[in-house]
Order: sequence, then structure tokens, then C-alpha cells
Amino acid sequence: MDRVKPLDEMTFAEMVEALAALDGAGDLGLEEVMLRAKIDRRVMSVLSSYAPGDERRATVRVPASLPIRLLMGEREIAAMLVDLGEGGVRVRVAEPLDAVEMIEVELADAERAPARARARVSWRRDGAEGLDLGLQFVSEPTGHRRRMRHMVLVILSRLHPRAPDA
Repeated sequence: MDRVKPLDEMTFAEMVEALAALDGAGDLGLEEVMLRAKIDRRVMSVLSSYAPGDERRATVRVPASLPIRLLMGEREIAAMLVDLGEGGVRVRVAEPLDAVEMIEVELADAERAPARARARVSWRRDGAEGLDLGLQFVSEPTGHRRRMRHMVLVILSRLHPRAPDA
């Protein structure tokens, strides 16, 4: 990986881009692993500073408004990502949805294969704008954390023009 400017001089967008570059670099040496951990902590610190004071969750929720797809076997439903966190997402669907326990969440990415994650439906709420679903990512062996990380980086990179600067 090319030389990265000092972390305290990076904007939020640059931190997201650096994380994406580190994730795409393959096997990382100790220095790169340590840099990735530092950038991760700084990104979470910046995002935490924008979380509402009454947020009950242990992890930060990042507001997002991006189209995604929900896959349930052969059925595919267009949805809108409302917010995301380390452990899951909240999505909104306009059409009725039968009671399901597991869903595949897919975020299309023009530059790479779509980011896809398996999730459990934690809660459902009907609202004026549609049905909101709380989806908790299901931890799977091999590669799951990498897919989750990729999904969050794709979302953050799409949102970085509106994201807070460090």
C-alpha cells in the first residue's frame, strides 16, 4: 500500500478510503494491521460523536438512505437502508412481507461484486412509510467479518460526501 498521510490529518472520507484500500490489499503485515486498527478506532470515534445522547445501543448507528435488496429464497424485494451498525441494519420495505426469520441483505456495488450478508429479523414495525425491519447480522465462520466490513465500507464510501470530517 502507498504511504498514507498521518491519521490526525485525514478527513473522514480519506479514512474510509484508506480502510477500503487496506482491505483490498490482501495479506497485511503487522504495520498495516496496526494502521487499520487505528483508523477503525478513529472512524468509530468520529461516528460516535454524532450519535444522539439517548442512544441505548452499545454500538453506533449510522443513518443511511441507500437502496438495497432483500433476498428470501427465490423472492427478491427492493428496500431502503435506514441505518446501520456493527451488528445489523434497519431497512424499510414498501410492500407487505410475510413473517420470515432469515434474510440475505444485498448492497449492489458497481465496482465490485455485491456485498451480501445473512441476517435474522429481530423486529418488525408498521409505519406510514412502510414496514421497518431490524435485521441482526448472523455470524458465520470464514469470511463473514470480511463481508460485513466490506458492506460497511461500501456504505460509508457512498455516504462520505455527507459524512462528518474528523
